[in-house]
Amino acid sequence: MTTSAELPIAEQASLLRRLGALIYDGLLVVAIYAFTIVVIVTVTGEAAVGPFVQSFIFAEIFAFFVYFWTRHGQTLGMRAWHLTLVNLSGSQVSLAQAALRFFVGLAGLLALGMGVLWVMVDPHRRSWSDLMSDSRIRFNAPEPKSK
Repeated sequence: MTTSAELPIAEQASLLRRLGALIYDGLLVVAIYAFTIVVIVTVTGEAAVGPFVQSFIFAEIFAFFVYFWTRHGQTLGMRAWHLTLVNLSGSQVSLAQAALRFFVGLAGLLALGMGVLWVMVDPHRRSWSDLMSDSRIRFNAPEPKSK
């Protein structure tokens, strides 16, 4: 199998596709957050604030990404943009790779998006998450529709 550096340009995920998937998944994260807050407020009858609530929501979001990456190789946003997460051998990522990818990705977003924007600098379109977790995001060109 090819390594990330040997991936043909046609299979390398572009910045635009990555950002599209990121925005799509960001909307899902907001929905998870809102749903959780509504449930907590409905059940307790009180405001949903504090470190426990924030930690619980963070754990939900972590679980969302790690589950989809390790079980399906794509989040819902990645599926919409025809992207798949694979390890360097081309197979599914491990739990450790997915967890590392999540935390490095979060750090890259908090660093003014530099982790994602790194694909503009890297000759093989790799983000910080790709580099640190020994994984890559591959573009899966959609099959032409037959009439």
